[in-house]
Amino acid sequence: MTTAAGIGMATESWDSPAVKPSVNGSGITYGRMPDAQRSHFYADKLCVTSDYLSKVVREYDGQSAAKWIINAVITEAKILLREPDKTINQIAIELNFPDQSTFGKFFKRNTGLSPLSTRKVKRQRMALEFKQPVLVQINR
Repeated sequence: MTTAAGIGMATESWDSPAVKPSVNGSGITYGRMPDAQRSHFYADKLCVTSDYLSKVVREYDGQSAAKWIINAVITEAKILLREPDKTINQIAIELNFPDQSTFGKFFKRNTGLSPLSTRKVKRQRMALEFKQPVLVQINR
C-alpha cells in the first residue's frame, strides 16, 4: 500500500481482472467491478459496514449505495466530457477504467448514450445556447 498525497488514505493494488476504485492524489477514482464490492470498498474506507453504508445512503437519498456510486461516476464522466482537449481514452484512464471500451460500455449502459455521442450532444446544446454556429468542415 502507498499513501495518497494530501488525503492520508492508502491505495491498494488488486489481483482481480476487474478494476476497483482507488484513492489517488486528486480523489477517488472508479473502475469496473460488481456493485456490492464497490459499496464494500467505500464502506471499508469509511470504517463502516457495507450494510450500514447502504442503509444510511438509502435513508438520505432513497437509492442504494451502489446506485449512488454509479451516479457519481457518471456525473464525473460527464464533467470530464465537457473538456474538449481530453480524449475519451484519457477520461477512461482518469476514471480508472482498464480501457476505453470498458468505460464506453459502462457509460452507455447507465446513460443510454456513448461518451462520444454525449460529447457531441453537449457541444450542440452549448452552440444553441450561445447562438454560435457549429463549425462543419466542408470538403471540396
